[in-house]
Amino acid sequence: MMYSKNWSEVELKFHDRAFEMGNPNMLLLAKEHALEFIEECRERKIPISGIDGFLTGKDVEPLKGFTITEKSVQPIQDYSINFSLPPFKYHTYSEDEIYDQSTALIKKSPDHIYFEIGCDNTDE
Repeated sequence: MMYSKNWSEVELKFHDRAFEMGNPNMLLLAKEHALEFIEECRERKIPISGIDGFLTGKDVEPLKGFTITEKSVQPIQDYSINFSLPPFKYHTYSEDEIYDQSTALIKKSPDHIYFEIGCDNTDE
């Protein structure tokens, strides 16, 4: 199977459970699979740099411009986190704390949110 991006081994493992969108292509995971993805990163000690949450389905229309549409993609800030921006960049968080915060963010989100998880894209 050919993919339009050089996916990491972890991303390839989850590719069939997600959908691809955008340019560069994003791998969007449902809540359940996003939690599994984070655990896979934890087990492999792959750093997570951030998470973006997106609305889909029936919830897209009322929030156009802040969701996945045919022409644009923009994350919902309430369900997104960037570990390279304040307040995170001013603190030294362990990788375990970042995995825990990532998991907590996804667990508190509604089921109709899909996630792109930014992680180190290199395989050892």
